[in-house]
Amino acid sequence: MSLGVSLSAFSIFLAIAGVGFLFLIVSFVFGELFGHADVGAHGGDVHGDVQGISFLNPRVLSVFVTAFGGFGAIGVHLGYGIEISSAIGMVGGLIFGGIIYLFASFLYASRSSESMAES
Repeated sequence: MSLGVSLSAFSIFLAIAGVGFLFLIVSFVFGELFGHADVGAHGGDVHGDVQGISFLNPRVLSVFVTAFGGFGAIGVHLGYGIEISSAIGMVGGLIFGGIIYLFASFLYASRSSESMAES
């Protein structure tokens, strides 16, 4: 019975990682198309606005979900319970999501300072 429960939890964590990875691929492919589609709603040039990056950025969230599922699956595979595996997944997701957030913030800041220097 324990093997069936751990295999099921393993499958669920892998499915979460798969959905996160699929969303990551879709956001990379279509992100630029949908990101510039709302220029008229801002009343002008979107690039002049200083908005920054959000924790709710689709790429940051998809990396978090992918890492959560992957690290949770690793925890189940190592024999930990669902609660401990979820905690491992949460820590892994926060670390990798945080890395992507910091990297994206760095890129956005360098792009913003570059566009201000051109003005």
